[in-house]
Amino acid sequence: MANTKTIQRILLLTCDTAWMNSHLVRGWRMTGAEVTVEHYGTNMGRGWDAAGERTHRERNARWRRAASEIDARGGLDLVFMVALDDVLENETLAHFKSLGAKLVLYQADMLAQWYKVIRSSRFVDLICLGSQDHADYYRKRGVRLLNFGFAAIPPTKEEWNAPPIAYEGVLFTGSPWPYRQRVLRGMAEAGLPLRIFGHNWDRTGSWPKTPGGWRKTAHDIRAYMLPRLLEEGPQLVGQLARRLLPAERDAVRSDAFPPGVIQGTYGDDQIVPLVRGAAINLGFTQIGLDAASEYPRMIRLREFEIPMMGGFYLTQNCPELSRYFEIGREIAVWETAQDVQERCRHYLARPDERARIAEAGRRRALNNHTWTHRFQLMADELGMRLPTSAGAGAGA
Repeated sequence: MANTKTIQRILLLTCDTAWMNSHLVRGWRMTGAEVTVEHYGTNMGRGWDAAGERTHRERNARWRRAASEIDARGGLDLVFMVALDDVLENETLAHFKSLGAKLVLYQADMLAQWYKVIRSSRFVDLICLGSQDHADYYRKRGVRLLNFGFAAIPPTKEEWNAPPIAYEGVLFTGSPWPYRQRVLRGMAEAGLPLRIFGHNWDRTGSWPKTPGGWRKTAHDIRAYMLPRLLEEGPQLVGQLARRLLPAERDAVRSDAFPPGVIQGTYGDDQIVPLVRGAAINLGFTQIGLDAASEYPRMIRLREFEIPMMGGFYLTQNCPELSRYFEIGREIAVWETAQDVQERCRHYLARPDERARIAEAGRRRALNNHTWTHRFQLMADELGMRLPTSAGAGAGA
């Protein structure tokens, strides 16, 4: 271990979203490393019109300068990128490599966008995967992979000591994807006590489109159509056909819920009291845009956040959940829109069982699923180590 290099200086490339800032940026800083953060917008892509192209070039030039400046201060040890091919230029990745830094991609969305790191994968030392979907595509090409998963930051003492917001019902915190709307409307219509918090539940129009979207489509066809056909086959044809169908005009039907169900957004200081105070915290792993389909499913950030906050978690089952939690003892699961109501009624009537599961889930999250645990796995894989000040994080 004496010759093992310590990760002291990191360049972190992420989009400017709440979860990446509160989890990845904060998580890396909790290791004791010096972290320089560079953002590339508020979503996992870029604009493809003329303005978007200018911004794309300017950002990459800025990232190259930032890397050189860090290197001049004593060496750049790691570039940790939560980025797709769209936002990374070959010249930028080659420049990072020329400085002697290790390059790590965190691909959190392997189910839906597995192919969008094909080009970047040629430059990186390691891809950390959010799930195992399509991982064999990269393994067959000699790309080094690490099953990374999501994780969570433990609540601070102040957050943990804040009084819970008591609610003897079902709480959902998240975005209004079509399948979620369908399931939650069914629960409300069935008379289950329900509260919904999250962004965009008051949206009345269609979701915004990517500037220069036709250029993006042309690029993706050239860059990814062949590997996607080879990997996904007939399934891809069906997906493309559905995209050609007219989109639903209204993205959200908030008027379909009884008054008081949709509560609006929540502040950062409210989330722990909300989660701890709710009888049931409901989760979804279905990520498709088809409201009628139960699949595909993928493990998500909430699977770690809710147990870490001490909440009882009832989430939609997913094959990878059992890698991280003992089902039925540390978290509870539901399967389909047909049985979720029955599962909610079951647990609403059993507060002692909920409390035991919530406590066991929190212990597992604290002991195994902090971001420091994940970064330590990554450092071990690279033959490096985290700074000596690293710990598992603050907790109550």
